[in-house]
Amino acid sequence: MKTLFLHFFFFILCSSSFCQQFELGFSVHGGVSRLTGNITQDDFFTEGSTWEKSGSIGFFFNYKLRKDLWFNSGLFLDKFEGYRIESYHRENDVISFLSGSPEIVGSSIISDSRQRNFHGNYISFPIAVRYDLNKFSLHGGFRLMFHYFSYTKYELFSQFIVEALPGVNDGPEIVVVESSTSNVNSGIREKTKMNSAILMMNIGASVKISKQTELMFNVSRSAGKIFSSGGRLDLKLLQGTIGINYFVTKNY
Repeated sequence: MKTLFLHFFFFILCSSSFCQQFELGFSVHGGVSRLTGNITQDDFFTEGSTWEKSGSIGFFFNYKLRKDLWFNSGLFLDKFEGYRIESYHRENDVISFLSGSPEIVGSSIISDSRQRNFHGNYISFPIAVRYDLNKFSLHGGFRLMFHYFSYTKYELFSQFIVEALPGVNDGPEIVVVESSTSNVNSGIREKTKMNSAILMMNIGASVKISKQTELMFNVSRSAGKIFSSGGRLDLKLLQGTIGINYFVTKNY
C-alpha cells in the first residue's frame, strides 16, 4: 500500500505544471584536454604540449524559462590531463685561473628536457542556457570548478652538458661532460597544487537520438590560469568532449 501511494504521489506530482517545467537526467562525457601556456622564466622553454584524456560524470537538470528556452545546471566530477614537454638551456663561460687571473677559455652548455603529465580532478557546477531547435539544441554558459585532488606524473628526464675548450691548432675541442636520458622519475607521482577554483567558458550543441537520450558536444576554455608555479609557468585549460545525456524525466 505504501509503495502504491508513493507511485500515485509521484504520478500526480509529475503531471502538475510545476513538474513539467523541469527535466532531470544523468550525463557521461569523454574527450580530450590540453594545457596551454609558456614558461616565462629565463633559460626555460616550452617545447610542446599534447592532447590527453578528459571526461566527466554527473547529473543535470533543466528548467524551462519559456518555449524552447531552458536554464541548465547540475553537479559533475571532472577529470582532465595535460602532457607537456619543457626544457632548460643555459650557456656559461668556462673560466681558468692558471695565468693567475680569471680568463675565459671556453664555454659550456647545460640542457635538459622534462616530460610530465598533469592530472586534475574537480567538482563542477555548470550554469548555462539551452535553446531547442526541433531535434537539435544549442547551449552556452560556464562551469564553476572546485579542485579536490591533482598530481603530476613524470615520464622522462634527459640532460646534456657540453664544454668547448681550446684545442689543437687554436680550434675548439668539444668535450661531452655528461649526456644522459633517464627514466628514474618515470611513473613518479608528485602532488600538484592547482588553483582551488576556476571558471570554464563553455559552448556546445546536442542532438536527440531517442525519446530519452541525446548526444552532446562541448568545447570549453578556462577564463584564467588553472596552475601557476612561482610566476614562471601559467597554464590554461582547453577541453573538448562528446557524451550522452539520459533523461529520467523529459518534457516533450
